[in-house]
Amino acid sequence: MSIQAVSFDDFKSVIGKLPPINGRPDVHSIRGVQMHAVMKAMKFQTTQSALMGYAGLLLQPNIYRLSEPTPWQDTPDPSRNFELPQTHFSPPMKSPIVSIVSSKINWREQ
Repeated sequence: MSIQAVSFDDFKSVIGKLPPINGRPDVHSIRGVQMHAVMKAMKFQTTQSALMGYAGLLLQPNIYRLSEPTPWQDTPDPSRNFELPQTHFSPPMKSPIVSIVSSKINWREQ
């Protein structure tokens, strides 16, 4: 199963125009907006659920559990302090300029 990458703009275009909330928001109008978003989120495939798609982001865990046996897992946020595993780095290359400068510094220290 091929999973597509979903950007915010992709999701926004699929959701489209939300149902209007006329007047003061109440439980029914807010629920209508939520269900509209959930139905649209189900259109995107994920590795977590072929049936529910990204609806797990929007539903409460106990409601999501009625449709899927495994709970939704949010993807970890890499945060500002994210460090790539060392396997992603190639061995450091020694720059010729650094070699020349370091040899001059070592020569002067002697």
